[in-house]
Amino acid sequence: MIKIIKAEPVHAEQISAVYHRQYGNYYPHREFTVPELIRKQMNKPDLIWKLALDSEKVVGTMLGLLNPSNRTYEGGRVVIDHDQRGLGIATLLHEAIWEEAGSRDYELVYYTMREKVGISAAGEKLGLTLCGYLPGKHRLAGKRRENHPFFIKISQGFSKKRRAPDHNLYHQNSYLMDILDSLSLENRSYPYPSACMADCYTDRCCTLRSGIVHYSYSSDEESLSIGKIVSDNPLQLLIDLFNPDSQESIPEMADAKYIELDVLADKSDLIADLEKIGFRRFVFLPGWFLKDGLRFDCFRMVHNEAYSRDEAVAEIVSKVQKEFTHKGAAD
Repeated sequence: MIKIIKAEPVHAEQISAVYHRQYGNYYPHREFTVPELIRKQMNKPDLIWKLALDSEKVVGTMLGLLNPSNRTYEGGRVVIDHDQRGLGIATLLHEAIWEEAGSRDYELVYYTMREKVGISAAGEKLGLTLCGYLPGKHRLAGKRRENHPFFIKISQGFSKKRRAPDHNLYHQNSYLMDILDSLSLENRSYPYPSACMADCYTDRCCTLRSGIVHYSYSSDEESLSIGKIVSDNPLQLLIDLFNPDSQESIPEMADAKYIELDVLADKSDLIADLEKIGFRRFVFLPGWFLKDGLRFDCFRMVHNEAYSRDEAVAEIVSKVQKEFTHKGAAD
């Protein structure tokens, strides 16, 4: 009999064992494989951590990594013992976290899954919608990188708050319209905020001559996420950042193999300019930017995505590239 419970410090050794059984020594996040680091993670207020027990043995684990800035969370760090797969354990963990996150007013969950069993269950069992993929963001052993399809699920309250751009950006792009139809979202037009970029869950800040950049960086994955930019000319700041002759730089940029940012969907001119300096759209994020109780669409753009020869999700990658990434912002 499978039982879903909250993770407690007493389970740290068992949690570590689950990750090691699945990944050996190759899981990129040590904070989830070393018992003393696991215990520290459990004290963080921005985590919902659930376990699946079978006769008091931990056979599965999943986290909800909360982003209070836009009331979304990532469902991740999922591991199910091989001999327990196919029993619906991941679905039970997902539902437990979804319920608790909803009670805290979190309205959207996203998953970046890549295993075939997870992808096949995403729509049928979990009610998720594919919105794109992250091109080579995740690094495993050595230099090998993976493409991760990006799925979301939204609450009813989310739907009421979401607004579309006030001019018609989507109707001639069947890829975007299919996503909106799958989520039962209407194109309820509304003037968008003046902000250019959504502030991702950033924990670092860099002051440059032309402005301030908020960002986060994962040294394990050599990935950098740019959030809010405070500048009179955010585009010029970004151009300077990616100009090799410029003296403007974020300290970690030299080591970053993957750089992403989220742009509000109505900023067509900015999106076109970003494409000129090497960014491309890979994920459509309905209602991602939260301001004054309303939600506004974004595109996740990636700069010179990390090279990844990844056959596991080749079909999804091909579809996204053909129907979305290689099309113009307002096609």
